[in-house]
Amino acid sequence: MNNEIKVKLYKIIEENGIYFDYKNLDEIIEFDSLQFVSLLLSIEEEFNIEINDELLDYEKMNTVSKLTQLVEDLIIDNDVVKVSL
Repeated sequence: MNNEIKVKLYKIIEENGIYFDYKNLDEIIEFDSLQFVSLLLSIEEEFNIEINDELLDYEKMNTVSKLTQLVEDLIIDNDVVKVSL
């Protein structure tokens, strides 16, 4: 993933009151339901992507590395859709 995207994502995570260890991105991060919704809305807005309901699963987003991969995949999918149109 592009370093600029990672920096933006890490900033969004921290702005939503979710703290994590930069040295261990596979560590499970803790957040409540309000933080979760706020985080998702912030990510969608910043990266101009939509996180579909089927992806709204704590297990798919409970580490920074999983969340990073999800955002990367959605950005790639979004770019493919734009190119296809």
